[in-house]
Amino acid sequence: MKYNKNRVIILMVLLSLFAINKGLSQNSIDPNLLTGTWMFDYDESKTKMDAKTKEHLQTMKPERKTKFEASYKNRKLTFNTDGTFMQQLANGKEVLGAWSLNNNKVVLTTTKGSSRALKIKTLTASLLILKYENKGKSKMMMSEWNFTKI
Repeated sequence: MKYNKNRVIILMVLLSLFAINKGLSQNSIDPNLLTGTWMFDYDESKTKMDAKTKEHLQTMKPERKTKFEASYKNRKLTFNTDGTFMQQLANGKEVLGAWSLNNNKVVLTTTKGSSRALKIKTLTASLLILKYENKGKSKMMMSEWNFTKI
């Protein structure tokens, strides 16, 4: 009987430590590091594409390839301290919305109501790497987005 009691106590302690550790890891992103304006690094992000996607990009018609590159190059993403964000494309188009942190992911919700969670792979004072997790049949050509703080 005493043997089982000790096992239960040890199990409870281990579960408590696991829960505390899990809670800490969920909140390990410092929102102060994230706030500010980030410039998309097209060339670095392109190197992270898988071989099949790179091949597909190379076989695109020139006008389609140019349009694809233009949709990513010089893209800016701004995270404001009030929980809003703005994504600005090179052509001046802007996407506005709110951002929040959840389980080492930044969740972007546009003013139109669409939402996307991006895993924060790396976050330093000057580097942000976001990973788009493909779900279902649709697949992003650039699943890893590299940004530098400006």
